[in-house]
Amino acid sequence: MRKSSIQDKAPHSGAILAYGSSSRAYAWGPVAALISGFLLLTLIAFGWRALSSPLSLPESTYLLLYIRPSLQLPAGSPELWREKQAEAKPWPILGGLALDENAEHYAFTISPSLLSLWKFSSKQEIKNFELKTLLSFAGWKDYLKSTWLQIWPGNLGTGSASLESGLHFGGPISKGTWYTDLKVPAGSDADQNYLDQNFLDVQSLPYIWPIVESSLRRRGIDLNLAVPPATISWIDNEQDQIKLTLNFNEPLSAEARAQLAASVGLVEKQLYSLDDGTVITELITPVQALSQSSTDHWRLDDGKSLIFGENTVILGNVEQIGTKVEPPDNCTGKILAIFDRNTLATFLERAGFEKMDLPNRTYWMEDGNKLKICTK
Repeated sequence: MRKSSIQDKAPHSGAILAYGSSSRAYAWGPVAALISGFLLLTLIAFGWRALSSPLSLPESTYLLLYIRPSLQLPAGSPELWREKQAEAKPWPILGGLALDENAEHYAFTISPSLLSLWKFSSKQEIKNFELKTLLSFAGWKDYLKSTWLQIWPGNLGTGSASLESGLHFGGPISKGTWYTDLKVPAGSDADQNYLDQNFLDVQSLPYIWPIVESSLRRRGIDLNLAVPPATISWIDNEQDQIKLTLNFNEPLSAEARAQLAASVGLVEKQLYSLDDGTVITELITPVQALSQSSTDHWRLDDGKSLIFGENTVILGNVEQIGTKVEPPDNCTGKILAIFDRNTLATFLERAGFEKMDLPNRTYWMEDGNKLKICTK
């Protein structure tokens, strides 16, 4: 009988390798795969339950922001959001704003919790809740790829009769653009070559008009209009000079002209001489002044002008010349509104935000019948 032999000619090898590998190491492969698969399924199940289960929100919530761990919150955002974002890492949280019983603003957060699914945090005592699911606000891809913002403008009490009860809209935020799900009309046919610094298509965004009125009222311009304009644009500068241009769909009636004149303090002075030589001054109401005068250009006591056209009214420092404001290249669509930093700050102060780091200008666009907001 010939003796068998094992010859090892492979460099850096051993004869034992010719007999194969240990079965013990091979057995751990399927076990590790099963454990990984179980953990993955558990994570997916937890995520699905978190997104589809009812979520408790304060009844007066007007803003809800999905805060990813890597999201850099802007300066001026609530400190509570920052604290809970740091505590929850690497998990995302929800940051919200609401009004209490005294119409005071307060912040709250909702963080993931293994025991109770969601953990609510606020410095205010919350009594009323409204049940929502996260999937009713955004889809799976929005949670995986981007942050998103949801707002309830009616809960801020804007006073707009056109605002539907319970209206809310929102969507993902990507590269400085907020893609909302709010359906808007295509906008008016107003000439958009002279949009100046600020512009609002009132027909398309009627719920913004009361906020604009309030902002102008702070500047001493009380537009007491029974019928709002179709569009409004205005120039504002650091010297506290302002120029408004209001465009209406129909020619202004005498009553509407008188109402607008009264809202800006227009009166006409009539001098009378008495028999004894005394001169007295009588103030004529705007209705009388407009009906007794053929001019359409009035000079106010504060130096501003009021000019009436057939469908247009210009108020303020008429020497100011506006320039066309161009949106960013990646922001396409029809312009519905443009707000500079000062105007946007007024809006946000109304919503409880103060001293925020704001963009120079925001553009509100109609894109595919949906509202899209870009920054520049």
